[in-house]
Amino acid sequence: FQPNFTTNVVFLLSIFQNAATTIVNHKGKPFCGSILESRQMCMAIAACFVFVGACVFEAFPKLNDFLDLRHLPEFYLRLQLFSLFLVDFLGCFAVDRFASFIGGYGKEIDRETIR
Repeated sequence: FQPNFTTNVVFLLSIFQNAATTIVNHKGKPFCGSILESRQMCMAIAACFVFVGACVFEAFPKLNDFLDLRHLPEFYLRLQLFSLFLVDFLGCFAVDRFASFIGGYGKEIDRETIR
């Protein structure tokens, strides 16, 4: 295995996407509790985001060495990579809301039309 920029991006983006998808797909009430009501879930998702941020900005170089993440030479590249993650999250959120709007999720069902 030879670490390179592609493997860095795929590894970090997969962790970030799992956390983002968990947030976006969690519908909350009336199906289950709000995401903010579950302290463990909030802490786990926050830990994923902090972990990805720490790896991208190389806050702990020994962690990056342990994970075989290649060094990003310029701060601009790190910022661009993190911006990609944020755009991915916003895109995931936008697609979910658009699909919910098209599918009618969240609209109250008129009981008279069902009968």
